[in-house]
Amino acid sequence: MSRYGAPVGQPDNFSLAFKQGVNLDQAGITQGAGEAVRICKQIVTRAKSRLSGDTVPNDVIGFAQTYFQMDRDAFLIKKDWFVRKIGILETGINTAFLLKITDVVDTNGEPNPAANGKVPLRFKPPQNPNKPFPRQPVTYWGTTDYGEKGMVSRRTFPHAGNMHLKAALFNEPPTAAFVMLHEFCHKFLGFHDGRGEDGWYFDREGNGVIDVGPYSRYDSSRELRHTADAMAWFITKVAGKMDAMDGIANNPGAQKNKGCVLL
Repeated sequence: MSRYGAPVGQPDNFSLAFKQGVNLDQAGITQGAGEAVRICKQIVTRAKSRLSGDTVPNDVIGFAQTYFQMDRDAFLIKKDWFVRKIGILETGINTAFLLKITDVVDTNGEPNPAANGKVPLRFKPPQNPNKPFPRQPVTYWGTTDYGEKGMVSRRTFPHAGNMHLKAALFNEPPTAAFVMLHEFCHKFLGFHDGRGEDGWYFDREGNGVIDVGPYSRYDSSRELRHTADAMAWFITKVAGKMDAMDGIANNPGAQKNKGCVLL
């Protein structure tokens, strides 16, 4: 089990804990993390503002088609749902949270150099009912393969732990901001990474077409609305380019978050 040092509070309502026993540039990471958190907050706030108006810009409809396979009418019906979800994200990232920084993120108990981050989950309540369990409750769609009967999704209610992030991300705060936004969609919304071995991800420019294939119990748009990568790209694109976000709004340069799936 990885051990981390004591959390160190930062000005923007978050704390950092560094993995012990490895050489990390704590000063550089701290500076990069502060910038990344501020960028992430700006993206979410800007996207929510653009979606909250009476009219929906045409580019937003295009992004909904790209990331959720929704046409204009379908998106307008669900617009308030998106505003609510982004509002939950906004509340979450403006409350206290802890980022655990490591050289290599572990997934499934093994070091995974391809993983940028993860949000661990715990499905069982604490053994001692009197002991508080300080983790954010989220909704998660667990999937079970019933063979010929297909894949069945069931709603469960685990608890999301602290976000783990790869230290190298903070060399490029805009990239780190996008990865954090993806992970926040896990932590605060309970969204998943898609079904199947490879999950459902877009490329490093946010391009691609997701084929949900045989894994979906629902229509494609409903499935994609509950995936972290689709939501993170949608929010980023809706926010658009701002001075503080150059390098992320149109091209965050982040590789797939493969391995960040809720663990």
